[in-house]
Amino acid sequence: MAGDERRPGAGPRRPRLRLFPVALVVTLVAAAAVVTPGVRLYIEQDRQRAELQQQVDQQREQLDALQQERARWDDPAYIRAQTRQRLYFVVPGETTYVVVGADGQPTDAQDAVPSAEATSSDSRWEDVLGASIVSAGTGDAPLGADDEQLGGDGSGQGADASAGQPEQGGADGQGDQPDQSDGDEG
Repeated sequence: MAGDERRPGAGPRRPRLRLFPVALVVTLVAAAAVVTPGVRLYIEQDRQRAELQQQVDQQREQLDALQQERARWDDPAYIRAQTRQRLYFVVPGETTYVVVGADGQPTDAQDAVPSAEATSSDSRWEDVLGASIVSAGTGDAPLGADDEQLGGDGSGQGADASAGQPEQGGADGQGDQPDQSDGDEG
């Protein structure tokens, strides 16, 4: 039998282990062990770089806003507006009103909500303007009487307490005296 002939001294046949695939797997595992810390470091540094770039962008936006603010302060009109708003300065002849809240602190005008009466109207603005012109033209006070009532200084307070009230009495000089009767007369 020719197929049964074996070499002398050879035992049962073992499968041969191929050296190339094993060497390839060992090489790939070693390369992964060497490269992994570097890749991890690269990813961490890239994340830090992105965070720092975001901070730089935010600081540039802040810088632009501050430069615009500085440019506004070069404008005299802006300075006047800020002194009026922050320090309550007024130009001579003007009257400033400060709305004070329940806590005694001035309220911010921007926080105030206008009433429904102030924001809505049943009449057209043309009608309101016309009525205002008519009522201004038919007032009881003669022209120039406003200056006398204001006391001439524009402060809004008259020279006497009865400036806003009509005169009582006649030409006998007692028009400035209020009537002090008991109400017994009928």
